[in-house]
Amino acid sequence: MKQNRKDKSIGLRLLSSISAFMLIGTIIYIIVAGLSIFSGMLIVGAILGLGGPAAVTGEGVMDIISGFFTALFEGITEIFVVISDFFASMFSG
Repeated sequence: MKQNRKDKSIGLRLLSSISAFMLIGTIIYIIVAGLSIFSGMLIVGAILGLGGPAAVTGEGVMDIISGFFTALFEGITEIFVVISDFFASMFSG
């Protein structure tokens, strides 16, 4: 069930990238400032944002888990794609 980047809807790609960015930011915040109610709510929101679409489309437990990690890594990849597109557009005459 490998999908191309352009085959997914923009909303699903946006949800994955925002949730992955929020998860990374929350982990950094927890390392620096410690665990609090605020960081706990952010990490739960990020996990639900990544796991929600995987749970809806998943058929079994392993499919849901693999969908979660796929969404996480695709979200991280999407962040780097946007950053590289930004710099490419700046330097392309």
